[in-house]
Amino acid sequence: MFDIGWQELFIVGVLALLVVGPRDLPRTLRTVMGYVRRAKGMAREFQNGIDEVAKEVELDDIRKEANRIGQMDLQEEIKVISDPLGNLNQDLDMSDVQSAIQETADAMNNDENKNEGEAPSTTETDTPVVESAEPLESQPETKING
Repeated sequence: MFDIGWQELFIVGVLALLVVGPRDLPRTLRTVMGYVRRAKGMAREFQNGIDEVAKEVELDDIRKEANRIGQMDLQEEIKVISDPLGNLNQDLDMSDVQSAIQETADAMNNDENKNEGEAPSTTETDTPVVESAEPLESQPETKING
């Protein structure tokens, strides 16, 4: 972390021995180690607090996304996804075909209503003429020499 090697630690130890003295050195080391422990504890607590805040922020984001999805109009989303430009609805518009069918049906109903009041007339032109044809078995067979 601080990139301190054994040579640097040895120099610090010798200086501490010279400055503090051999009699007060153990008590001084205990005091310094207490401060180091407190500093490490505060750093750990700070890191845990930062992690907790990050988790809360992520949870808030997830909660907001879930609420947005819950309030979403699914049918509208499906329309937007399947036809983003709105051309599909126009391409599949069958109103002109339906109106043509309705007009034809109305015209047919009007013709039937007119014909109901009149007696049906049978003329020669109305009845189809069927000519009698000979059955296939009575026709002579043609053989091809090969």
